[in-house]
Parts: sequence; C-alpha cells; structure tokens
Amino acid sequence: PRRAHKHAHHTHTYTLSRSEIQLTCYPGTTGQAGYVRHLDASGENTRLVTVIVYLNPEWTRQDGGCLRMHLEKERVDVVPSCNGFLIFRSDAIEHEVMPCTNTHKNRYAVSCWFSKTPLHTHTTQEDKTHTDSSSTTQGGQEAGATVVEGGGQ
Repeated sequence: PRRAHKHAHHTHTYTLSRSEIQLTCYPGTTGQAGYVRHLDASGENTRLVTVIVYLNPEWTRQDGGCLRMHLEKERVDVVPSCNGFLIFRSDAIEHEVMPCTNTHKNRYAVSCWFSKTPLHTHTTQEDKTHTDSSSTTQGGQEAGATVVEGGGQ
C-alpha cells in the first residue's frame, strides 16, 4: 500500500513494508510491569504505522495494563481486551503501557511496525494549499489513530 503524506509545499509518497513483528508479555506477577511514554519512530527509525493486537481473554480496566495514548488535547486509555487492536502513526502519537495491576494475569500483545521507503518527492501548486489531515483533530479524537475493541475471546 502507498500513502501520500502532504506538507504545506511537498507531497511525499512512500511504500509501506512490514519491518518488525513482536510478541510482548507484561507479567502480572509484580503488579508493576509497564512501559514508559515514547514514540515508536525516532531518529534513524523509519516506522510510519504501528498496529497492536491484544490477546487477553476476560481482561478488564481493573487489571491495569491499558495503553495510554497522549493525543494533542487529551489522553485516552485503551483496555487491552482480547481481539482488540489499534492502528496509529508511529511518528505522531506518544503512548505508554500502564502497569499491570492484577498479579494473577499476564498481558499479551502482538505489535507490528510498518516502515516507510520514500519513492519520490515532488511539489505541485495544489500541495501548497493543503496541510496534513493526519495531524488534525476531528470530533475530539486525533485523526492519526484507530481503536477497535475486542468482542470476547
């Protein structure tokens, strides 16, 4: 798939390629397992899209381990429910894994990062009048994130 990323004066066209897949387990045994606030893309890293799928049957907000997304005007906590998934811009949305507080459950997630490979850059008159819609807010939600909650096991 290709995505055009518009800036005030340039259109950048990228090819997205799967670059990494990771299975993560945050053990509930300590009641403190989590991950600090970060972006998935930084420095030389070319990640553009993050996809996370949750594998946690019967998980509730009280179990902890929510993914806290730091959006422009708000923060959103996503419960890692079984079969739920997130899609968001790796280079735009800071997030963190809150501590897993249920000492009898482990939190599992599969993360996949799609990296960008520039195909070409060009400037057109039309591009000069548009801005990137992925950095705007629509209805109080950051347009660069999609959340789908799981429907059970």
